[in-house]
Amino acid sequence: RKLAEDKASAAAAANDFLAQVLGEASPGRSRYGELSMRQALDRASARLDAGELSAQPEVELAVRGTLGGIYSRLSLNAKSLPHYEWRIAYYETRGDVDGVANQLYWAACAAGNADQKDKAERYLERSVALHRASGSGYLKRSISALGDLYLVQKRYSEAIRTLEETRALWPDQRGRTGEVYIFTIFHLI
Repeated sequence: RKLAEDKASAAAAANDFLAQVLGEASPGRSRYGELSMRQALDRASARLDAGELSAQPEVELAVRGTLGGIYSRLSLNAKSLPHYEWRIAYYETRGDVDGVANQLYWAACAAGNADQKDKAERYLERSVALHRASGSGYLKRSISALGDLYLVQKRYSEAIRTLEETRALWPDQRGRTGEVYIFTIFHLI
């Protein structure tokens, strides 16, 4: 019960912080003049980096998750990456292997989209290893992303090997494995 109350309290505090930050982008309501949504997000990031929520790590975790996701949706992947990396460190300090593996996946997506392919590959390889070790259901997502990254890098033999493994993990509704991933590879070669 205490855990549920703590989570609810952290969620409410994260919502309050975000409402305040995003409210600054409302026309006529900001003490900073007119702010774009991106400027409001950048200000929120700066406040977090300055330690505004450091005494409330669960709140900061939620806020950084939201900011990272918004930056990614706006295709500002280089801006989202530090938020995912902070979340990786948070989960590492708590020994939460699944949390680390999931944040590595999101950080890899941001890094790849920010043209930081080497970093994306390192993050995905680590995510795959952690998901394998824990038996996580998200393993196929990380393996698939790694195979896609190899395709983008024109590393076709690694892509085929990786996506073959992915294909085996994605049975269709009738229990047969799909051909879509390998089909994609051969049309790109």
